[in-house]
Amino acid sequence: MQINAIIDSCHKSMSRSALLMDANCTLITQTAPPESLSLFDPLTPEKLDPYATAPYIISGKDGRRIMVANIVCSQAIAGYLMVQEGAEFFQAQDSDYVKIISLALAGAMHVAAPAEREYTKERIVLDLLQDRQIYPDIINEKRHGLQLNPAKQYQVLAIDRRFKQPDESTHSLLAEMLHTELYVYNYYYIAILQSDKYQSFRRQDFKELLKFLHEQDMYAGLSQGFDNIAELRQFFLQSAKSIELGVHCYKNIRFYRYEDYITTHMLEICKAKTDLINFCHPAVIRIHKYDEEHGTDYLRTLGVYLFSGHNMQKSAKILFVHRNTLYRHIVKLREEFGINFEDWRLHSRLTLSLIVYNYLNILDLSEFT
Repeated sequence: MQINAIIDSCHKSMSRSALLMDANCTLITQTAPPESLSLFDPLTPEKLDPYATAPYIISGKDGRRIMVANIVCSQAIAGYLMVQEGAEFFQAQDSDYVKIISLALAGAMHVAAPAEREYTKERIVLDLLQDRQIYPDIINEKRHGLQLNPAKQYQVLAIDRRFKQPDESTHSLLAEMLHTELYVYNYYYIAILQSDKYQSFRRQDFKELLKFLHEQDMYAGLSQGFDNIAELRQFFLQSAKSIELGVHCYKNIRFYRYEDYITTHMLEICKAKTDLINFCHPAVIRIHKYDEEHGTDYLRTLGVYLFSGHNMQKSAKILFVHRNTLYRHIVKLREEFGINFEDWRLHSRLTLSLIVYNYLNILDLSEFT
């Protein structure tokens, strides 16, 4: 493909990693090794200057500089060429060379554009993922082409391939394992799964995939269910976010459902404005302080007992204690810390508090993910 050849020439001539992204910051092609892709991430159109006529500099994730050149076709932004600074600083001539490469890419993308407008199955999915304007009648027309059953609900499964070299065998193996088509979008393999309405998939429904993820050191996220395929991007973002939040809380699980992390997502949004401990019930704060001072584990006991639905047998098994020991601990939580397990309002506040402590990596509740 001409575009790939141009990017390769940029990499060889400048000895720097280069990426080509479309107008929505969707990865088209790259010369960067997989482990360095995260340095370009996250990049969104809001961080770029669509009015710049010359290459300009932005900061990458680790502080390394990235030179960006806007690619313009028919007086509109068609994409962005991004070149990473690397070990050697940019030189004055680098800007001129990046400008020349961007012009060459503009010509190549203009020639390729008509073919990309054909509504193949992959094209319709990518348009939806990029939130491009598609008329409802086109979506309805292509729904059958995507082999989606309107009587079912959909869930987006995203598999992060950021730190694994993409290859055709992995793509084919995952598609066969999931019994569905697999699409490549940015740093993810994407599958649109279908299930009966009001019945979401569980982690245990993907035993073969779970084994594969552990073997390949990869991660997957699953969105909530939805029935309007035009909302595909919104639910893809859920699946991607569930990976980010899940790895933060429980890195070894590798498969994360967004519905298990909705409250955690809310906490992430709130943490920029307040100390999350302010959301916690005073009793939980007192229990945590007591544990630190006396070397006890009452906070975890409270969490396991609440999250197991007040199931004494299950809680004792998880905590590795005798039921009588657990009973004495529950009595102490009632009498010394004022925990009324029958008060649903208190129950909801305690649950939120424990999720906060889990998010802050103070408490481990991985048994309930």
